[in-house]
Amino acid sequence: MKQLSRGLTSAVTKVVIGSVVLFSCSGCAKTGSSRQGVFRIIAIDTSGSARPDLPTYRRITYKLVHELDPGRDAVRVFRFDHDCAEILSSVEQRREELLNTLDMQLRPTAKRDGTRIAKCFERIASLLDSPDARGRRVEIYALTDNGNDDRSKQMNDLYDKSAKRIASDSRVTEICYWGVKLYFREEIPPAFKKLPRSVLSVQGDTEAFTTLGSA
Repeated sequence: MKQLSRGLTSAVTKVVIGSVVLFSCSGCAKTGSSRQGVFRIIAIDTSGSARPDLPTYRRITYKLVHELDPGRDAVRVFRFDHDCAEILSSVEQRREELLNTLDMQLRPTAKRDGTRIAKCFERIASLLDSPDARGRRVEIYALTDNGNDDRSKQMNDLYDKSAKRIASDSRVTEICYWGVKLYFREEIPPAFKKLPRSVLSVQGDTEAFTTLGSA
């Protein structure tokens, strides 16, 4: 996906008309035999504070998975709160099956132990060593308000370590945070903020803002 973070700045559109939310991504449908395979990692925040956004996250996730080429691309989708749980690892799902999977897996849970976003990015970093990442570009989507309930030294160090691992991998061409509350922006690690804006995209919950990332 060419220059997707710029596309997400200009073409990720959140239009609220009643209960309709549209998510568009220019460049997502790039096709052709010459296109390099993509490994798309999607992390979905299902914590209490993100629950109002789950219908939107479901729509975005469906689009990001549905547009992939089963013969060339790979995907991992997981939900996170206090811990992480993988909910999808196959591109080869029919539309109805994919929607049913998302509906079932993105239901809020009663358990409320606090969000540990560091665990989310630890999982993302580990996937860079998976067979799915070999020979493919890597695109990372964190659908989250970016809340963090565990700012202990252990978790802060883990978040920084994971971010450095991700930022240093040349296969990672897109990192998109989507749905970030303005007052949670500072939670984004320094290693990501140093990335060029062609790689890092930070989208607000109601409108785009992309002042993070170097020029």
